[in-house]
Amino acid sequence: MTNPTELLAAINTRRQSYWQPEAVTYRRQRQIPDAEMAVLIQPYIISQVTGVMFTRNPLDGGAKVIIKASPGGAETVVGGKLTPLHLEIKINQPLNQLENQKILPIEIIQELVKQAAVIEAFFHGLPQDIEWCWDGEKIWIWQSRPITNLRPIWTRTIAAEVIPGAIHPLTWSINRPLTCGVWG
Repeated sequence: MTNPTELLAAINTRRQSYWQPEAVTYRRQRQIPDAEMAVLIQPYIISQVTGVMFTRNPLDGGAKVIIKASPGGAETVVGGKLTPLHLEIKINQPLNQLENQKILPIEIIQELVKQAAVIEAFFHGLPQDIEWCWDGEKIWIWQSRPITNLRPIWTRTIAAEVIPGAIHPLTWSINRPLTCGVWG
């Protein structure tokens, strides 16, 4: 956008998309009530380096920050045309061995690791998958979401072995403090 008129036209176009048949159908199918829609306006960032970062190892939940980075914008990361830089950094590990790579200055890697800890703490210790970029001066965090394959899987397998069948209210009132304390 180069002027206020173009900006207002773009905002109105986005707001009208809320009433497109596909959007209305989506809300109806999920029983989401119609409401207002916000339009996010942000600056266009020209990335020198773009990447993803995991606050824990996404394979096993281990205490490593995983950073993947590619020069350029987001299209280099999602396009699959380049093999990204892959760093595995143990939490509280000195970073001097990472100075040989050419994509990210060591100060930026240090800042990313610091940001990873701050973001995970903000989400109450839930390991995060973070999208970010560096414009040559500043790190921008685009998005953070839980690492999906590290969520706990809840089943009744153990409880079904110990207490098979339906649990009656009296049994539950007696067993609840024990089961919630042990299995909670």
